Amino acid sequence: MFSLVNGTGSTAVGYNSQYNTSNSSTGAFLENTSIGHSSLKGSSVLASNTGSQNTAAGNYSLYNNSSGSSNTSIGYTSLYENTTGGNNTALGF
Repeated sequence: MFSLVNGTGSTAVGYNSQYNTSNSSTGAFLENTSIGHSSLKGSSVLASNTGSQNTAAGNYSLYNNSSGSSNTSIGYTSLYENTTGGNNTALGF
């Protein structure tokens, strides 16, 4: 978490994990867990990052997620392109 402005209950482990989670204009990035390099990195448009209750384990898992919520992604690049989808589960490479 490079600069979390508005959010609670999140855990990030790994280089650039939840890097773009700062959302200073609206909403918040809540209750997310990410483990791995650049996992759950989020959109570079900070106000778009409103996703909550996501779990990402593995390098680059849920990499582009911004407003998608309740996703579980385990494995290298799993759900990499997901941006807004919710309630998804992905396992594996």
